[in-house]
Amino acid sequence: MISQSFLLPFNKAVQEITDIEYLNVNTKNLIVFPLSANAAQQEIAKKNIFNSFKALLPSDIKSKPVQLTLFWDKSQLQICNRGIFYFNDETILPVRFTPSEALNTWHSELLGDKTGTFYFIMNGHQCKKHVYNEIYPEKHPFDDMGAWIYKLAPLEYKNSGDASLKATFVARYRELNVQQASVNIEKLKKQWSELLFTANLKGNAALECKEVYNTFQEETGLAFPEELKMMLDNCNGVKAFLNNTEFLSGDKVLEEWKNWKAIYQTSNYMNLIDEYQYKNRSEKTVPMYVNPFRIPFITDGGGNFIGIDMLPNWAGKIGQIIAFGVDEMAIRYVASDMNDFLQQFLDGKNPMNNDKLKRPVTMYV
Repeated sequence: MISQSFLLPFNKAVQEITDIEYLNVNTKNLIVFPLSANAAQQEIAKKNIFNSFKALLPSDIKSKPVQLTLFWDKSQLQICNRGIFYFNDETILPVRFTPSEALNTWHSELLGDKTGTFYFIMNGHQCKKHVYNEIYPEKHPFDDMGAWIYKLAPLEYKNSGDASLKATFVARYRELNVQQASVNIEKLKKQWSELLFTANLKGNAALECKEVYNTFQEETGLAFPEELKMMLDNCNGVKAFLNNTEFLSGDKVLEEWKNWKAIYQTSNYMNLIDEYQYKNRSEKTVPMYVNPFRIPFITDGGGNFIGIDMLPNWAGKIGQIIAFGVDEMAIRYVASDMNDFLQQFLDGKNPMNNDKLKRPVTMYV
């Protein structure tokens, strides 16, 4: 039962741990799953990665792991390939994965030749890569592992109350009797073709993204919007779109939606509520910086997006077009639907600038 002695209870005291004892785990038998360019197959591979690491656990570990956070630095393989298993009984197991050819192959699959410090959050649904960025105030993971163990713990460990508050807030708007935007698909086909032609936009090759649409529905319980489906099937993204933006391909739409969902899940409830917008009673958009009912399809590459809003406020419509992101002071209403959005471009306007809100500089969080 040597392995059991490395288990630690998860609580706030974990943050103060400075001298962590790691269980060495042999990675010789790690199974490597190549990441296909196919979005659906890539999702399957990401799920299997977690299972392959889980299979390396010693047999005397009986608890069920729900997440593995792996800290990785390619330049210091002997000391920096550390991992933290989080178990369903709220215990944790610090491990050090021994270098092996299989582990190096796994690293190459996910990062190629990139160097630096990365951390991967894995569970039965995904393997999400993050990069440590020194502009943030946190200490480097290898200098302050206890704080990072606490910070990156599964949502169900520490945010169950927060999760309930978020769910209650969202449910309030889901229960509204809100109209569905009426998109004319035939008109939209003509508008989309005309915009691509008149603006001389070079789109990606047409591709039927069924795997993306099915995966999206499985993840969200929502049908992928028909208007966006038609546009992607006709032209699977435009790298150089209008006004220095990118019209996302199908797999990028799914990837960015997952990124925002992860932010929603891990953020404090009070930090998600746009108090200024809430107090001023926004009528068309929900006063919440992030929620999983927004489908991004255009980005400026700097964390700001144009998206389809599937959770409007009482005066809005399901399918309205909104702007949201890191630099947006509030969720902005951009257009009533996709027909309206494209028509504004065709009329020589820039709908992406619509409804810019003037408000005090101070953010209410």
